[in-house]
Amino acid sequence: MSQREFTDKDLDEDEKRVMGKLIDLWSIGEDDDPYIHCTEDRIIKELEKGKIPRERIQKILADLESYGLTKRVDAEGKPRFIYQATAEHIVKELQKTTYVESRYPFKPHHHR
Repeated sequence: MSQREFTDKDLDEDEKRVMGKLIDLWSIGEDDDPYIHCTEDRIIKELEKGKIPRERIQKILADLESYGLTKRVDAEGKPRFIYQATAEHIVKELQKTTYVESRYPFKPHHHR
């Protein structure tokens, strides 16, 4: 999917859960390192509690990246997932749902 904004209707239930967890972790980031909590290990650990198998989580993370919603970067030897501007609409939508549990609204650090 390219050249259009993603909506919640474009993602399946598990993809919404994974994206919601990414938003949760982004929202608690620190000013000097906004993606510090968004490591692949932490995402998987958090989502496995919700009964999503590790292999499914890894596939969804790869899919979200291929959709242009996230980007995997290496930080100190650990893969982290960072926000991409193409995710702006879906992030706003999901923050209004139960898929995002954080009490802190996520606003990309470059939009603050």
